[in-house]
Amino acid sequence: MTNIVTFTGPSGSGKGYVKKAIKANLGLIEIPVYTTRQLRENEDSTDRISIDSAAFAAMLAKHQLCLTNYLYGNYYGFNTKDIDRLRDGGRYVLELYADNVPIFHLMFQEADMIAVLPDSLCLLESRLRKREENMDSMAARIKNAEYELNKIKAYTGYFSLLCPVSQCNESSVLDDIMVHVEKSMGVGRCS
Repeated sequence: MTNIVTFTGPSGSGKGYVKKAIKANLGLIEIPVYTTRQLRENEDSTDRISIDSAAFAAMLAKHQLCLTNYLYGNYYGFNTKDIDRLRDGGRYVLELYADNVPIFHLMFQEADMIAVLPDSLCLLESRLRKREENMDSMAARIKNAEYELNKIKAYTGYFSLLCPVSQCNESSVLDDIMVHVEKSMGVGRCS
């Protein structure tokens, strides 16, 4: 059994939605990501901590951030103390960018790593439209999605579950993943 579950997938794949539901239903602790991006209206400041570029650079220089990425004009990373906490026996959930999958796997081989894979870029585009992304942002996210999907395919061996998402199975994906995580963590749903 494991005490860590991660979700990887391109922007708009549904990994954030699944992560929130898993967190709420199974009582997991989320490891927040630090970012220079402004939070969206629907984002919780406990999930993402928005800091300015100078603060991010200062934390990085002091080795207080790890698993960092630069995406869509913003920096993202995890506080090293939060990552160290993953060894304390609590039950944790976090989102991982595809480039960080091999590094994280080396650090936490027991982690239950799940990839959420849209069956088409059209599905991603329709989901991003619902977020009211501007056209430039959406084009960048779609282009990056192709890169991420190729990375995930290259890293298939690191994942315990590759969960395809299509318009036909969108409604059952959460339940499928929930059952998988319950088994891997040896937990049941909170009442």
